[in-house]
Amino acid sequence: MIIDVQHHWTVFDPYTEKYAAEPLERRIAEMGQYGIDKAAMSNQPKPNDRTNIEDYRLLNGQLKDAVEKYPDHFIPLPSIPLSDLKSGREILDEAMSKIEPSGIFVRPYKGRIDAPEIWPLYDKICNEDLTVVVHPIYPEPTEYYKPYHLGGSVGFMFNSTLAAAYAIFSGLLEAFPKLRIVFPHLGGTLPFLIGRIDNTYEISGSKIPKRPIEYFKRLYFDTACYHQEALDYTCKMVGPDKLLLGTDYGCPYKECFVKPALQIGMINKLDISEEDKKKILGDNAAKLLKVEALKPIAE
Repeated sequence: MIIDVQHHWTVFDPYTEKYAAEPLERRIAEMGQYGIDKAAMSNQPKPNDRTNIEDYRLLNGQLKDAVEKYPDHFIPLPSIPLSDLKSGREILDEAMSKIEPSGIFVRPYKGRIDAPEIWPLYDKICNEDLTVVVHPIYPEPTEYYKPYHLGGSVGFMFNSTLAAAYAIFSGLLEAFPKLRIVFPHLGGTLPFLIGRIDNTYEISGSKIPKRPIEYFKRLYFDTACYHQEALDYTCKMVGPDKLLLGTDYGCPYKECFVKPALQIGMINKLDISEEDKKKILGDNAAKLLKVEALKPIAE
């Protein structure tokens, strides 16, 4: 089974400041062209702030309707705000009662997913046994990233890297040993910078009891990338058990970033066993998102 873990339906485009979507039937037909059996579907709200909570309700409601209409094709990842504890709890409670997801979709708030005031939200996330999929936002100040579409090509990557580094150094992963987090796009630049990050451990001022690289080993990454050598290196760094197919489907810049044939092809070119390739293409996602009654992934 092939499962796409980065599959967006309704997306807010900061360049046009509009939401974009396409008919579900077209999406299913295109998934079939690439042999994708299921997709973990998310709706992306505007960048997190304290004013768009109703957007979360609206988009999660649309997601619920889509998954109920086509349950054999889509796995729901409702969006949960991280801007404050009250909003996060409220939207998560609504999602759990109305959608019953196995995973959630979040975006960093001010570059972070680990703010101490929202740590009680992670208690509920872990108690509900949810997998967290973190999608980047355009980092501030945005004017640096508007020329040449550097927001999509560079800004997203640094936003993910920063969010992951904070999650490590803040002690979030130490405090919640059962927390499962997936970062898209090979984790931004994290696999390529983890050696440098790890070497700042002694001077970081962090109180985490283990070196950063030990927490890095707990993270998951999707394969939405465009360079075979980058995927080869990341696979060597994290191992096939920590990689999941991601296509970035639904990205408004489809001609640039949505290349399922390329991404599936690169997985199949990895110098690993056929069994390990199947893990990346779908088995890992099936375990994380509890697809087809597979047992949750062992901690």
